[in-house]
Amino acid sequence: MGKYKYVLEEDYKLYVPELTGQHLITAYFTCEYGHCTIKKGYAWDGCTGVPDTSKTYYASLVHDALYQYGKVIGLKQLVADRWFLYLLKKHQFRLYWLYYAGVRVFGWMYYLT
Repeated sequence: MGKYKYVLEEDYKLYVPELTGQHLITAYFTCEYGHCTIKKGYAWDGCTGVPDTSKTYYASLVHDALYQYGKVIGLKQLVADRWFLYLLKKHQFRLYWLYYAGVRVFGWMYYLT
């Protein structure tokens, strides 16, 4: 399967208020005035350097997509990281603070590439 652990089996939609003024359409990600869709077939590597669980699945999906496409439309890294935190908490992942600290400390290496 290459470098990716996961391939999205159906579209995932979310509203990102920080992107209400933006418009982007790509093969795997669309965002029209804050209404974003990560499309079926999108592939990502999960949580880098730490174990994945069912509770980190969507947090890592959204975080990776926002890192990949958000910087194209001017989304700050901090906003992508906060979405990661929000989704970890929403899915009641008990180590949310540790995983969030990891993206805050090391995420810049991936956001710049």
